[in-house]
Amino acid sequence: METKRFFIPAAVLSVFCLLPSFVWGSPAVDLMSKLPAETCCAAATSGLDALEAAFEQSIPGQVWADPQVQAFYHGIVDPLLEKVPEGMDPNDMKQIRAVKQFAEMCIRKPIALGVLPDETNPDFFASLYFAMDTGAEKPAYEKALHELLEALQISPRSRMLVGRAVSVPDDSEKTPVYWGWVGTVLVAAGNDPSGRVIGSFGTGPSFRARQAFSGLADRGDVLAMYWDIRTMLDQTRRQIEKKGTAEGAPKFEDTLRKLGLDQLQRFALRGGFEGRTFMAESVLENASAPRGLLAQLGSVNPEMFCLADERAYEMMAANVSFSGMYDVVLDAFRGGLSAGEMQEFEQKLSKLEGDLGFSIRGDLLASFAGPLLGYLMPAFTLPEAPNGGAVLVADLSLPKSFAKSMKALENYVQRQAKEQLQIQYQPVGEGQTLCIWVSPMLSIMQVMPCWMIQDSKVIVASHPTLAQSAAARLRSSSAEGTVCQNARFQSARGNYPPSAVFLSYIDSTVQVRQFLTKIQQFWPMLAMAATQKGILLPMMLPNLDQYLADLPPTIQYTLQTSSGLESRYAGPGLELSSTTLAGGAMGAAILMPALNKTKQVAQRVVSSTNLKSIGMASAVYANDHDGLFPPDLETLIEAADLDPKTLESPYARRKTTEGPDYIYISGQPWRGSLQNVLAYDNPTFERDRLNVLYLDGHVEAVDLARLQKDVKRTYEALGRPIPEAEAKRLKLGVEESQLPGVEN
Repeated sequence: METKRFFIPAAVLSVFCLLPSFVWGSPAVDLMSKLPAETCCAAATSGLDALEAAFEQSIPGQVWADPQVQAFYHGIVDPLLEKVPEGMDPNDMKQIRAVKQFAEMCIRKPIALGVLPDETNPDFFASLYFAMDTGAEKPAYEKALHELLEALQISPRSRMLVGRAVSVPDDSEKTPVYWGWVGTVLVAAGNDPSGRVIGSFGTGPSFRARQAFSGLADRGDVLAMYWDIRTMLDQTRRQIEKKGTAEGAPKFEDTLRKLGLDQLQRFALRGGFEGRTFMAESVLENASAPRGLLAQLGSVNPEMFCLADERAYEMMAANVSFSGMYDVVLDAFRGGLSAGEMQEFEQKLSKLEGDLGFSIRGDLLASFAGPLLGYLMPAFTLPEAPNGGAVLVADLSLPKSFAKSMKALENYVQRQAKEQLQIQYQPVGEGQTLCIWVSPMLSIMQVMPCWMIQDSKVIVASHPTLAQSAAARLRSSSAEGTVCQNARFQSARGNYPPSAVFLSYIDSTVQVRQFLTKIQQFWPMLAMAATQKGILLPMMLPNLDQYLADLPPTIQYTLQTSSGLESRYAGPGLELSSTTLAGGAMGAAILMPALNKTKQVAQRVVSSTNLKSIGMASAVYANDHDGLFPPDLETLIEAADLDPKTLESPYARRKTTEGPDYIYISGQPWRGSLQNVLAYDNPTFERDRLNVLYLDGHVEAVDLARLQKDVKRTYEALGRPIPEAEAKRLKLGVEESQLPGVEN
């Protein structure tokens, strides 16, 4: 339970902050029902006591309960807590402990944060407040609050505010803050000298969020959020009237109308765990048919994902009228200008387009047809682009106009960048040209932005290889090589509605694995730096394959309905999405293990690094040899400048039989199955877990049973039996080393 007290706050807060777009009865919304009725925005969580059981069943909960993760957590926290007191004033340590204790207690209960507009206050246009329902444990929380204030050396004064007893700090004249109790609910507010928050808390009309939440499913509410957008806009207009010019408020209303935002009513979101998955739903209500910006969003056909590479791990699709967006924004902007300002703006816009050599709206933006697809490729997938990359494919209605605009833009950028940018043109396909923007700094990172037109579509990519690969798929009439042939995507394909305005898909297994690989590259250096400060930290991330192998994909979409925009998210809650950021803090908080012995950690890090270097060198070799990996690892020393010491394992002195330090499976093309084994630790090192290099470039520490399974699958894919010496090292019998239908 002690470890959960640290994690659940991180999990709750990460989800609280990370999901930007998603019936009454959870602890969170029950607390929200007591909020002041005029609250314009609020967010709440149900607390650890209510969420613990659901969290334990979820994927993040299962990962957190892993013994290695628990050990790693204590491997970080315990040394830090031991180191902090050194040289610290005893009073400071007392304050840290008191804050920690109170925070751990608070996160167990339903908590709400809110904003209450205040038109009568000349100094603050809104009051901010915090509320926590302590229930039957109120005495314990009163005691903990007293100890916290005492440790912080705050001697509050009591006073009556709107008929309620509250406490204020000594400097309350300068800091308008107070706190007090309404039944079992602790309420604290700032910028509220009149006491409107505590005076109306739990009394009078119920908070208006009830109706907005009624259409969203109750999953315990890790997060419940409500924005009264109409009230917020009205409040902004009134502030403009008070502090601005006479024409300020009408211009504000006109701008909202032109943008199509004047009829927005409210936003509500509810999210929580459902079995192993995290689910979130949200609605952005609109009182009228879509106008302005919202009218520029069109329906997306989920089949558009079939333009993406089968190895893509994150994809998003939308249908946007860029020229329409430009017209709406420009019209709204012009409406807020005076005649003189309008003339000056038009002159500057005309000069810019003259320098560019094309019309931004008429030539460039109008050439887009609307549908577009973006996707990310994982690292170690393509030898030419070992860091992976990004691709954008967009439909064009006027391909020639787009090409003309881009050539003019390239000339303009080259004039501005001088020697810092070179643009190269390479003929590809049948009459197509690939335009590559070469910058020295970006090239070092294997990033070379490029674009080309293929079949009335523009392809923009971070590397020429990715662009040419995308063009080849467009030229092909077959679905081979596209994500629609990916089994994981096929299982999720039917969950997308046919009329969404935004679609997102993430292969969570690949995405989290990519994230862990990048973290592992830097973590040993951080651990070594900590060691120099006298803090001994674990040096390696865990093997989480038992959790990653069956992660469900992350699916997110947004529909435009008669009520407004309705969104839905479903995923494991571990991924790091570029569209939701869901799981970023979660992943940093829980996806790390601990190893008990520093010596073992160092050995595993060195072996893993060696295998990663072998993978990179093999990819370089394949790039120069028609996509084939080398016949043996020694070849890489001359052909790919591999350091000979890389082939020496830190475990080698423990070998009990003859054989290479790293077992290599030759005869594989780099376009083979990404789950094939390329090389691995010699099993005769008698380790509990052995490092394995897979064809996609990632390295995992697996047990012998998993290694046996993966090696057998690799040889089956290659259509040949496992060599006798290798089978012996793997402790496989004669029958196990033979493959069905394959002669020895």
